[in-house]
Formats: sequence, structure tokens, C-alpha cells
Amino acid sequence: MDALKIEIEGMEFTAQKPKARLWAKMAEFDENKSNLPASEFIDAHAEIIAEICPELDKDFILDNVDLDDILAIYYKCFLWVTQLITSKLDKVATKNADGDTD
Repeated sequence: MDALKIEIEGMEFTAQKPKARLWAKMAEFDENKSNLPASEFIDAHAEIIAEICPELDKDFILDNVDLDDILAIYYKCFLWVTQLITSKLDKVATKNADGDTD
């Protein structure tokens, strides 16, 4: 799967392959986001985007991205990470169905 590209202020940033901790953080955030105050809700989106694209930091995102675009970028990141995880799980399931116990 191709690396995710995010454009902010005419500059393109490339996502890094996520580690398990990021997936867990995204899942926890998704489960709890309805309980967060608005400022924490937006900050958490920016933090996760910045973790996916290490060239970015939360403050750069908050200072340069419109509010509705932060949510759109986060959703794009979430879908990308989910697709990566799903493709890995499909490979594991296929491997195990063939009798491999690794």
C-alpha cells in the first residue's frame, strides 16, 4: 500500500508506517472522543496526525489547518491506518488457514 500523503498550506507531508502503539492510541481516542471537551478533542486529532507524519507537529497543524480540515485529515489518516491493519490481518488469516501456526 502506498504511503499516505497529506497536504497543508501547499506542502506535502508523507506518513510513516504506523507502529502498534499508534493504532492503540487511535482506537482509544475513537472510543472516548465523545467525552472530551472541544479543545482536547481538536488537540487529540492534531496530535495523532503529527504522530503519523513526523515532519509535522501539533502546533503547526493547529496554526495552519482549518478546523473542518483537521477532522478530514484525521479521518484520512484513520482510514489509511485501518487499511494497513486490515491487510496485515488478512495475510495472517490466510497464512494460518494454510496450516502455519506462526
